[in-house]
Formats: sequence, structure tokens, C-alpha cells
Amino acid sequence: MDQDAYEALKEIPNRREILNPLRDESLLSETFHENTKLNRLNAPEYQRRIEGVLGRPELVQMIRKAHKRYSVVEDRVALPAVPPATELEQVIRRRRSIRSFSGEPVTADELARLLFYAYGRTGDRPAPEYFRAVASGGALYPLEVYPVVLRGDGVPEGICHYNAEHHRLDLLRGGSLLPQLKEVLHGSGIDLDHAAVVVVLSAVMRRNLFKYHDRGYRMVLMEAGEVAQNLTLEATSLGLGSVSMGGFFDDELARLLGLDEVSEPCLLPIVLGRPRRSTE
Repeated sequence: MDQDAYEALKEIPNRREILNPLRDESLLSETFHENTKLNRLNAPEYQRRIEGVLGRPELVQMIRKAHKRYSVVEDRVALPAVPPATELEQVIRRRRSIRSFSGEPVTADELARLLFYAYGRTGDRPAPEYFRAVASGGALYPLEVYPVVLRGDGVPEGICHYNAEHHRLDLLRGGSLLPQLKEVLHGSGIDLDHAAVVVVLSAVMRRNLFKYHDRGYRMVLMEAGEVAQNLTLEATSLGLGSVSMGGFFDDELARLLGLDEVSEPCLLPIVLGRPRRSTE
């Protein structure tokens, strides 16, 4: 919700009831999100916990059985095998997390496709009734997309914002940001030095929570998952590799992008680049 829309809410009769969620500092969703952020103080404890899990064979074995089984059921119905047939199905089957990159740049055409099919305006209706490439609670579209270009062919290096309304990049800060990114992103074995672009998804929370309150927090996270899947599938179809990162210092990444870490927190950085060939 932009400032004009926020001001417009003040003119409606039940404005107090609607505006309160925007100003309520005790929102459970905000408290939860703040308490689950990664920072330099709690990161060592998270790391110790991860290492503790991976150091116990019985837990590793349990992780490898990530599915549920019913031993007693009324009937079992065998399904026919589903080999890849359509182009979409083949892309879904090929999608894997890629952590090693060649250092080749992303082209303007590739970045345009990645962003458009991730969160672009795919409907024909005019604003504000246009639709995008994902389902969104109330068609509110609370997410924002920030490509940080590390190596670009036809696109400048630096922090950009994807303007979905006009399908363009707005350069917010030019120049190489690799050293700064390496300070705030932490992924085991992820080759940031040779990646082409890091796409960061953020959320303008009040754009959703003013309507759905705490329940809207779930919708925001679901929407981020849809965008990430669109992005990684499109990357796969273009011959690019991608990996979504759970390890990042939330507030430091937000500040690097010039965002307010509370009202527009970062949800997920996705690293993309051309996969390193096995002979390299």
C-alpha cells in the first residue's frame, strides 16, 4: 500500500478498526518474524545446532526419510508412472539447487524473462486490477523484487528494483556489491564469487496485514514461495542454475538494499548464474 492509499483509508467511517493493525506494535506476526531473524549474535548457536544434527547418524538417517507412511490403510492404489512429457514437466524434473557457477554474466534478455515470469504482470486488465504470475491473497501483491547484479551483459552492476508495473529495472545503487553481499549471505558451498545475480524478495507487510492482520503473514510467505518457484523454474528452462538461501543476516541485508528492516523485511535471497561445467 502506498502513502496515497494509506491516506485514503483515513476517510472511511470504520478507519480506526482498519488502521489499527498498521500501527499495532504487538502484532504476533511481526514479533515472530523479528524473533526468527538471523544476526551475528544468534548465528553461532544456529550453526552449532546444525552441526550437532549432522553429526548424529540416526538424525541424518531420519532426514533422508522425509515422507510419511501409513502402515494400516483401507486400500492401496498404484499410480501409473509419469515420465516427463511436456516441456514444463521436463523443467520441473530438472530443477535442482546449483551452488557452483561459471562466472559468466546474466544477459538483459535472461533477466527480463526471469523477473517477468517470477512476478511480472501477466494479465491484460489495467491497474489496479491487473494480475501477476502468482496467486496473491486479495490480489494485494505485497512482495518486492530486488536483483543485485554481479555480472551483467546489457544490464548494469548494482542493486536494482524490478518495477513490475512498467517491466523495467530501476538502478538504486551502481557498482560491484560482491564484498558486501558476502558479508551478509552465508551458504555452505555456495559460490558467490562466480554468481551472476542475487535476487532478493522482500515484503511490504502493511500492504497485506492492513486487510488480513496476522493471518496475512502466512499469505505473504506462501506468495514468496510461489515467486521463488517461478524464478527457479524459469532459470532452469534458460539453462541457468539457482539456489535459495536460508542463511543471511536479515537486517544487514535489508540495510544493504536501503530497506526498512521492520516494515519491509527481506524474505529470501536467490543466487543465480550459469552452472560451472564439470570439466572446469
